[in-house]
Amino acid sequence: MSTKHSSEKLERFTRPLPIKVIQIPPVYPGNPVSWVVAACSFIYQAITLCNKKIDILYDEEECCFKVTNCKDANYLWESGFYGKGSLSRSEPTWIARAEKRILGVNAKEITGEEIVKYRRQLREAYKKDRNEFLLRERNYKLSGDKDKLAELEVERTKLSERRDLISRARPPSSSFNQNNLRAEDRELMIDGHTVRNIEYLQLTHCESLFLSYIGAARVTAGKGDEVKVLSTIRLLKEQTLQFGNASPQNDFLIQFVVYMHYKSLGWCVKSGLKFSSDYVLYQRGPPFHHAAFAVTVMNNTSKQRLKNWTHFGSIFRVVSAVKKTMILCYVDSPSKEMFEQVWNLLDGRDPEGLIRLLNLYTIQEIVYKRWTPSRTRV
Repeated sequence: MSTKHSSEKLERFTRPLPIKVIQIPPVYPGNPVSWVVAACSFIYQAITLCNKKIDILYDEEECCFKVTNCKDANYLWESGFYGKGSLSRSEPTWIARAEKRILGVNAKEITGEEIVKYRRQLREAYKKDRNEFLLRERNYKLSGDKDKLAELEVERTKLSERRDLISRARPPSSSFNQNNLRAEDRELMIDGHTVRNIEYLQLTHCESLFLSYIGAARVTAGKGDEVKVLSTIRLLKEQTLQFGNASPQNDFLIQFVVYMHYKSLGWCVKSGLKFSSDYVLYQRGPPFHHAAFAVTVMNNTSKQRLKNWTHFGSIFRVVSAVKKTMILCYVDSPSKEMFEQVWNLLDGRDPEGLIRLLNLYTIQEIVYKRWTPSRTRV
């Protein structure tokens, strides 16, 4: 990642949470001017800064949490990397790509999807050439042609250098051509100068509950006159009941306990579904680097039969292939009596009851590694 792109990302992604905080300049007791400056700064920020709650719509038919407002979706992504674009890999960039393709707007800017697509094409071409190279090398070895084998060493070096450059390659700027528009592209145009945005930000159940708890979002459900606002506790109860009975071993509660655990430690927590895991942990966020850890949640007190080690070995094969560390996160649930005592006292006017419920659980973590005797012997 170049210094230019690093500085741009540092300036853009500055907030870990979608909450604006009043920042007061330093105050010196012996300097009355500093007190005046601090007071003016506080008053100005208190008036101008407005922590508007993000509207999250809960689609009961699809069982999905959506943010349909484009500005709110970008704000959530830039303030902690919450959610995923429904038509994008991660950051909601579909509208930018559509305007670039259909209208030629910002044709020189390159999105993450375009970079990934270009690098995948380079990797496919590299693998094809590498396989041809290995086939020729094998034939020369079988025929005993040492001169040809010596000539292949130069080509081997070039292939190695070509492989190293792929991870830093960026696609060239494409020129806009209106003749390349598809029929479905024309259907997206409203008045010839505007593209209709059909993408929304999709949030997970845990992300929505977390944003509701910290006061950054307001979750609503229903349509038209039947719209209802879900408080943090009501949302907790409804999501818990969707995953079974209200019990200490409820799958949603176990998942949310782990989510809150890593969020409280400062990690950027995202879904690990495509890596056969429950979560992946980023030290800073997806735009800066890849996730370092893949977390598999284990209910330590569940009566259900645990997966065998072949299952964990299969997950590790996937996780190790993408250079991540696999973590088994064991969650110890409280007794049924302790759980019901706190659960029955949950009140929608007291969101802190959520924390009292989570404090009943304990977490233990184990790093899973595959031991290879031939590689670790002295």
